[in-house]
Parts: sequence; structure tokens; C-alpha cells
Amino acid sequence: MGSGLGNNAERPLTEHILLEYPERPICPHCSRPMRVKSRSKPRIIVDVPGNLEIQTTYYQCGNPFCPGRQAAYVQPENHYAPPDGDYTYAVIAVVCHLRWVRHLTYEEIIAEMVRAHGIRLCLNTVENFLKVYEFGCASKYRPVFIEKVRANGGVILTIDGMLPLKGKQGLYTARDYLTGLALGSSKISKQDEDAIAAFLGDVKKRVEEELGVQVIAIVSDALPAQRLAIERVFPGVPHCLCHYHFYNLVLQGPKALDSSLTTAVRSALRKLYDLQAYRKRKAAAGAGAPVAGDFVTQVLELLLELSNWNRRPNDPVFTGTELVQRTRDVHGLLDAAVTKLDAGTITILTEKVVRRLHARLGEIIEEHATDASELGRIHEYIEEIATVLDDLESSKEEGLGRLKVLRDRLRKYRLSPRCGETERGFIEALMKFVQSKGEHLFNYKVVSGAPTTNNDHELSYKQLKHFLRRVIGHSAANAYLLAHGERIVYVNPSESLEDITNILQATDSNGARKCIAAERKGRDSLMFVIHNPLKWEQKINEIAQLIEIMEVPMIIIS
Repeated sequence: MGSGLGNNAERPLTEHILLEYPERPICPHCSRPMRVKSRSKPRIIVDVPGNLEIQTTYYQCGNPFCPGRQAAYVQPENHYAPPDGDYTYAVIAVVCHLRWVRHLTYEEIIAEMVRAHGIRLCLNTVENFLKVYEFGCASKYRPVFIEKVRANGGVILTIDGMLPLKGKQGLYTARDYLTGLALGSSKISKQDEDAIAAFLGDVKKRVEEELGVQVIAIVSDALPAQRLAIERVFPGVPHCLCHYHFYNLVLQGPKALDSSLTTAVRSALRKLYDLQAYRKRKAAAGAGAPVAGDFVTQVLELLLELSNWNRRPNDPVFTGTELVQRTRDVHGLLDAAVTKLDAGTITILTEKVVRRLHARLGEIIEEHATDASELGRIHEYIEEIATVLDDLESSKEEGLGRLKVLRDRLRKYRLSPRCGETERGFIEALMKFVQSKGEHLFNYKVVSGAPTTNNDHELSYKQLKHFLRRVIGHSAANAYLLAHGERIVYVNPSESLEDITNILQATDSNGARKCIAAERKGRDSLMFVIHNPLKWEQKINEIAQLIEIMEVPMIIIS
């Protein structure tokens, strides 16, 4: 649990603690009080206020005829620090609190520990503290989840493959939808059927042997390799394809068109002469300057906001069509003003601006009307599909039948001259999906409590990933998630300092160390060493020392 006292040996000694029982323990063999056999040498460990000197008392039965005389020494539990640890639970708890509650980076934690407590730590020690805490959190909360899984009678398995860091190994994760229990996480470099099947085989074994239940349903993306691997490992188990990923798949073309439409309309608005002039006047007036209440100024304010249009979380799937519609709304205001100007019922000094904006907005709307109409029709199709997929009253067969009727209607329409290119691509993607995988969209109906998406699964890991990125940086966060994707989900960032300490005290420290040591083996490989400048230099020096001690045999030439 540390790498020695190091520079902390110079900290003040605040207390001497003798670990002993209030009353001598009773021998389990002869029922007599044991005697004090010996006391350890005083040992210094680092605590928050200062260093502690701890001495342990060892007991053994004093009866010469009792088997307890040969038994191992009995010693009181150390509530201050883990076995053989150089730091108290209080120190480790402060580090974990700084990380998970205050969201400090490793470097910031090290600096804060020096500033606030005069405790010097290295990166490796901080990481080990955090890993042991994760281990403790998993030990504390996992049994609760297991009990819930068994009460549910089985697992609804949600599977998701993610790429935390572009160009690096992907992370495949599996968890129980009903409880959120993490069931597996593995790095898969080549996401083909065999690799995914191997991962799923491990998950299946764990569910059946460790939890003693069966997988009653599976929810996953629509990736072909993933689907085939699921069929191989879980034959006969209802496989529900994620509706969200279904929409994403069939809407690739329309979403690209919508993005292009948004960019084009936004660019056209920014080029408006009167809007550019207004932007300059507003910049010259300075931020916070009041906006005049006249009609033209208000219209220009609207256009200024529309020219900076960006997708927001609650926006509909096609934001380009929304931008076009809002532009139409502004054009409607100008149209009404122009009508009154033509009738002579109003007179304004900025009449030229009104007419110029009215004409140009009309051109922009007309220029992009075809794309907007095409996306509007696709949006109507999506609403029809959503009505079918989300109908909880109908059976699986009824839902699939209704979806096929819609597909057949669109199949005929795609041959119509009115059908746009993107619209046709959407219809063909829908036809292909319904033909090969349509049944899987409705399998959630045959399993009570099954979800229609694995979004909760994906979101939980994404939120964790984004949180870690803010805390320890982009690359380190992704590496950390890959290494700890299974245990880290049990960490509760709202735990108090006291709760963290209690979790650490209840943790099997030796078990945690073995787990950490096993995870560290990969970092000792030569491939890792040659990419790490410090380890590379260390390796070179080690080899150089071998050269120094080599004996060169003397060759005698006769």
C-alpha cells in the first residue's frame, strides 16, 4: 500500500500506539487467558496530522499441555492502517476524497497533500490508493446487486462496444439492465465474431456460475459480428436490438443532409449585408449595450441568433429543418411589413433594409426548400415507425406485421419521381434492416421488463469517461477506463470522508494488492518499456551494469 516512508520520515511523531486487547484473549483449546508472548518493534506510519509509531502485541497460550501453545500468535486488529501499510486509512481516505469528491488530478492531489498535510506521495502510490478503494467499493456493493439479480430470476444482458480512445483498443462491456450490475469488461482489438463470442462466453460463465442464474434476454447494437456472436453463445435467448441504434443506422443519410442544410442556411444568413453591418454596430457598442425596441433591430437580433444556430440536447433529430422553419417565421414578419409598406399604411425610415432582408430571406428559403421538404417527409416516416415500435399493447407478431406494411408502402413510393435521393436511401436502409433484423426490434415484447435500447448502459460508461477526462486528462482517462471498466462503476462520488474510511477498513487489502499486481504485469512487458522514456533509460542502465560485472576470460596465446 505504498513505497516506503521516503521524505515523510521527517514529519513530526504525534503519537505512540500500542495495539493490544483490553483483556487477554481466551485460548479456544483450553479456555484459559493467553499470555503476552512478545511485542513488535515500533513501526512508523504516515497519518494526516503527523506520523504514528505503532507497536503490536502478540499473544499465545501459556499452558504447556495445550495445543494452543503451538498455534500461531494472536494479535489485535490494526484499525489505523492496512497490513504492512506505510499510510493510515485516514491518509488514503483523504486522497480518495480529493479525487472523487473534489475531482482533482493525480498531480493536484500530490500538491494538495503536501500543502495541506505535509505528506509527500508519488503517482504510483496515489493510483494504488484509488485502486484499493475501487476494490473495496466493489466488495461492499456487489453483494447487494447479486441479491437483486437472483430475486429478479435472471439477467437482462445489455452489451455495448465502445472506443474510449480513437485508434486504440475498444472496450466491450456487459451489464444487467435490471440492476446495473457490471458483468464484464474486456479490451478487444479486433471486434470480429470470434473475439466478441469469447468475451460473451466469459460473461455467460460468470452469470451462471457466480450468480447462479440465466441470461433471459439480450439487448445490443445491430452490428453483424455482434449479432452472430450472440446467436452462437446464447442460442434461443431473445435478442432485442437497440431501437436507438436502429434509428441511427437508417438515418445516416438524412442526418448528413440535415447537417449540410444547417451549415448552408447558417452561412447564407451570415452573409446578409444588413446583418453584417448590424453585427459591427453591436460590437462597437460593446457587450451589454441595450437592444433598441424598433422592428428592424428586433428582426436583426433574431437573424443574428439564427446565424449562430447550433444543435442543443432537446432539439429534434433534424435541426436543419427547424432552422429553415425559423427563417420562414422571420420572413413572415418581413412579409407582413412589406405588405403594409406597399399598401401605404405604415412608413419606416429603414424601409430599404426591410425590403432587402425580405427579398434575400425569400431566396434562401426557396434555395433550400427541396431539402427541407425531403427531410420533413422522412421525419413523418420516423414518427410512424416510432408509433409502431413503441406500441406496448400489440404483440411481437402484430408489431412486426405493421412495420412490414409501412415498409411495403415506402418500397413502392421510392420509385416515384417525387422521392428524393436521400429519402430513397433511407427507405432502402429501412427495407434491408426489416428484412434481415426486423424481428429483433420487437423481441423486447416477449421478456417482461426488457428495455428497447441499451442507452442506459452506454450513457453510464460515457458519463464516467467524460468525468475521468475532466479529472485526469483525455488519454489517461481512457486508459484508466479500459483497465478498471468493471470495478469502477461501484464507486459512489458522493461518499463522505467517514464512509470512504469505513470502506477502506473493510477492504481485503491483501486481495486488492494481488489484483493490482496482476493488472500491473502488462506494464512490465518490454513493449511497454520501449515506449516509456524513463523505463527505457532504466532498462539500459540495468543492462549496462551487467556489462560492468561480466568477467572476460583471459586468452593465452602460445
